[in-house]
Amino acid sequence: IRAQKLLDHLDSELNLPKPKHGQSWAVGKTLVFFKLPAYERIKFARLELVVKSTTMIQANWRGKVRRRMFIAIRLFVRHVQALLRSKQARCDLLQRRCEDSATKIQAHARSVLAKAKYQSIRKKVIKLQAVWHGVLGRRYAKEYKNHVSAT
Repeated sequence: IRAQKLLDHLDSELNLPKPKHGQSWAVGKTLVFFKLPAYERIKFARLELVVKSTTMIQANWRGKVRRRMFIAIRLFVRHVQALLRSKQARCDLLQRRCEDSATKIQAHARSVLAKAKYQSIRKKVIKLQAVWHGVLGRRYAKEYKNHVSAT
């Protein structure tokens, strides 16, 4: 009876062609026998169902593989980005050190030039003072000589 209901449902669902006499199927003791047009219709419906199921399974599997690949690629990209950021930070530090060193060298060169200029001016001032003291000393000696000879 259950097999009869199942076959009736299959008959209506797949729209199996009706033969001129009898049914398009027959139930034996252990097997079900179909006429050729009904068998072809069932075979193609089964094949279509298998293809749909296979496609769905393949799509799910490929999606799972792609998601895993995406997660792995995202992890690798993050790692590469971290490596690149650390490399950039090292380059920036080296650049900053070079700039600081250049600034120190420039400051030292400016201080050397300033000291040299200061020493040059100092020597000129000392020379000028020496000349002036010589003039004053000779003037004082002349006045002293005149003063001593007058007394």
